[in-house]
Amino acid sequence: MNAFPVASPQGLIPTLDDITDAFITVDQAWRFTFINKSAEVLLQQPRHALLGQELWVVFRDIVGTELELHYRIAMEERRPIECENYYAPFEQWFEVHAHPISNGLAIYFKDITARHRRELFANAQMRIMERIAAGAPLGEILTAVIDLAESQDSSISCSVLFLDPETRRLRHGAAPKLPQEFIEGIDGVEIGIVVGSCGTAAYLGEPVIVEDISTHPLWKDFRDLALRCALRSCWSMPIKGSTGQVYGTFAVYAGTPRLPDPAEMELLKTCSYMVSVVIERERAIASLTENERRSREQASLLDKAQDAIFVVTMDGKIVFWNKSAERLYGWTKEEALGRSGQTLSCEDDTAFVAIVTQVLAAGEWRGELTVRRKDGTCFMVDGRSTLVRDDNGAPYSILSIHTDMTERKAAQREIHQLAFYDPLTGLPNRQLLMNRLEHELGANSRRRGAGAVMFIDLDNFKSLNDTLGHDMGDLLLQQVAQRLSHAVRESDTVARWGGDEFVVVVDQLGMHLTEAVGQADTIAEQIREALNVPYDLNSYEHHSTPSIGVALFQGKAATVDELLKHADLAMYQAKAAGRNTIRFFDPQMQAAITARVAMETSMRRSLLNNDFLLYYQPQVDRDGRIVGAEALLRWRHPERGIISPVVFIQLAEETGLILPLGEWILDTACRQLADWAVREHTAQLSLAVNVSARQFRHPEFVNQVIAAIDKSGANPFRLKLELTESVLLDDVEGTAHKMNQLKAIGIEFSLDDFGTGYSSLSYLRRLPFEQLKVDQSFVKDVLVNHEDATLVRTIITLGRNLGLKVVAEGVMTQSQFDFLDECVCDAFQGYFLSSPIPPEDFYELVMTRSHSRDAIQSHTVP
Repeated sequence: MNAFPVASPQGLIPTLDDITDAFITVDQAWRFTFINKSAEVLLQQPRHALLGQELWVVFRDIVGTELELHYRIAMEERRPIECENYYAPFEQWFEVHAHPISNGLAIYFKDITARHRRELFANAQMRIMERIAAGAPLGEILTAVIDLAESQDSSISCSVLFLDPETRRLRHGAAPKLPQEFIEGIDGVEIGIVVGSCGTAAYLGEPVIVEDISTHPLWKDFRDLALRCALRSCWSMPIKGSTGQVYGTFAVYAGTPRLPDPAEMELLKTCSYMVSVVIERERAIASLTENERRSREQASLLDKAQDAIFVVTMDGKIVFWNKSAERLYGWTKEEALGRSGQTLSCEDDTAFVAIVTQVLAAGEWRGELTVRRKDGTCFMVDGRSTLVRDDNGAPYSILSIHTDMTERKAAQREIHQLAFYDPLTGLPNRQLLMNRLEHELGANSRRRGAGAVMFIDLDNFKSLNDTLGHDMGDLLLQQVAQRLSHAVRESDTVARWGGDEFVVVVDQLGMHLTEAVGQADTIAEQIREALNVPYDLNSYEHHSTPSIGVALFQGKAATVDELLKHADLAMYQAKAAGRNTIRFFDPQMQAAITARVAMETSMRRSLLNNDFLLYYQPQVDRDGRIVGAEALLRWRHPERGIISPVVFIQLAEETGLILPLGEWILDTACRQLADWAVREHTAQLSLAVNVSARQFRHPEFVNQVIAAIDKSGANPFRLKLELTESVLLDDVEGTAHKMNQLKAIGIEFSLDDFGTGYSSLSYLRRLPFEQLKVDQSFVKDVLVNHEDATLVRTIITLGRNLGLKVVAEGVMTQSQFDFLDECVCDAFQGYFLSSPIPPEDFYELVMTRSHSRDAIQSHTVP
């Protein structure tokens, strides 16, 4: 920016507030009068706290510096000033432009720290190459390379290991920051396929990147050593010579598990390359006589380098041209020597003239440059040029190093593709979607329009994978991606969320939500119809449907995560509504989820606080005697009082809380059995405990039951475990094995809710059940529904014929009891006999109840 409006910037405030450069204005008394958003972030203070404050008071570190002088010259002489300044408190470099305005000074500045770091790295690299060319010792060069690498990130430690070609072992080269214990522990290790990062990299001749040493199999023999030395990740690059032979490894260690970013990978390559150059120099030196070394060292070194290196005189003639320059440009050494360096220019000579000018002024230049091969094709190189002076200090020649950037640029494009796009469908991935949605929310808040997020899930996709294979599933996902892209506008975003889930972000649906709802519904319906058209999967016609959840947004009322959760909830609502349909997010859905999360949290707290308890519902025989009980869970909620398991047991199953809860139930029931055993009236009672499918399938279930009995001293012959048919469906053999283990110590099993599930008679034949329980849903209507009455008679007859006891649950009336008694049912349970009651009330009931049928005839439910 070379000019600035003389008038006050107040009219430009909306624009200035949104520019990416930091922008401030001060009046002639040096008081802040305007601060844009970027300046607020860069200055690390809120603008309302700065406005009206004097610049020199707030930022005292500027006083007496060259920057203060520049500001005062701009203010007093009324002329613009440009400079670069390092601000120590922030540890940042800034490019500063100060322009006089009518009532003071306008200043804008931007952070150029990253550029300075790149320049410092390039300068340091060039100096190392110059020191190599000048014959600096190997150890000095290795230390310089490692220092350069570690200066980029103070948290890393680097090492160089040399490969002994005869013993095939790695030897210590340099590692200033690594613990001595680690250096000694890996010194002399033989390379191989599973020998840490460095041993494997040297063996394979390829980079080996280990994110987490504690879990990676390559580090199994050195894991303890590395972790003891606080090393958690290691990225190793083989050091290769010009002909491909491996000289050793250059490695970076970090104290936390992580992967290198593209810049760090480039650092690895650059450092290993510099080490390879100095190693080749050392090898070249070793192969020459002492007299030859002095005269041929520099030329031989440069000629073996992998980068194109050439030297031009001050009149522009090429006087040195190494082998890599021949390969890169196509001209042989004989063809190149004597030519003008401007021959390499792709278009005109302007770029080369500018480079020479810069080198003469500053002594060096670095940057990207478009050059031309002998065949006329143009390509990009990373160029570095250094001025070489004669013994008198006068400019003598210019040494240039050119590195082909073709592969690097392609790699950068590939890294970008892998980082932000799904490899299967080519759609934006989750990361890019989140970035775009964040940007869209910001833009939407400025436009004040409405948009929508659509969460799309393919119905029954797993069935396709299971029946036709994952290749066909992948083909379907690719075709779905194509249809989605064609079904929306070019400005909209279609992304693959993962698996068979996609997300569509549509914007500019109108200024009002009512209008946006209609447009969003139209677009969602277009998507639904497009995805309903049959698919051709390698000549196989496949039909698929989507469930679509839609969440609207306007302004920044919701965050990205909240929007996606809302759309996801709406999608599940569409699933629940029968699939192949569209549902919009309803805040009541969120309320239900919030309540569910609150209940889960409360359950976890109650488990720790012993807020759960067992009630006991008696089971009586045909003569009215109490012969046992069923333990039934209750939750003594600190706010809601006693809660039935109907309210919370499903949530316990889904969250896994059923496992600790089930273990507590077993322990408590066994302690109750042990207590009953020492009381006269309850010593002969059995106790039934419900076991969930998830609890039964746990690999430690048998041991948990045995431990509960051992700890409590309960009689296992009095314990009865009730299983539902869902326990039996997946693994009958495994189920039988567990049941037989527990049966061997005296525990009995009851098949609960018989007749409501699969009800295979093979279970009764193959599994060691002693009892069947007739579900209360059948008992309820035995007096009014002929089919239920017949079914109950059949179940009781079946049980008796198979030698099983039969218990009817849910007995609510005398008439139901009489019917079941006529069917010769063995035992009865239900509110007609007693509701579930606390243990002390249960014991009182056992003591006071008459042991006769008359007790049933006159019984009143407690």
